[in-house]
Amino acid sequence: MMTRELNFYEIVRVISDKDDCKAIKNKLFVVRGKVYDDEKHEWLYSASLLEKKGYGEIVSFSASELEATGKEADPNDFMTGESVRVQVDPETGEGKIID
Repeated sequence: MMTRELNFYEIVRVISDKDDCKAIKNKLFVVRGKVYDDEKHEWLYSASLLEKKGYGEIVSFSASELEATGKEADPNDFMTGESVRVQVDPETGEGKIID
């Protein structure tokens, strides 16, 4: 069970016993996103399968479903070099892609 906040690109192992995690239990994933759930008082993570490098599906996990390995992936393995510019409307908070 996780006791600390995980870092982006940290390598983690799935330890969940949930039925929908059976096929990925013990597989290594890389943390790609995180958010703190104020209602549940826990970190939630989005992660991608390490063996797929930067490509493939992103899976969501609660902190209790992951175990830290103490290793980190190279962020360059997950970036294409492409970028976009976004302009945000300060009144609505909505963004749109600009050239």
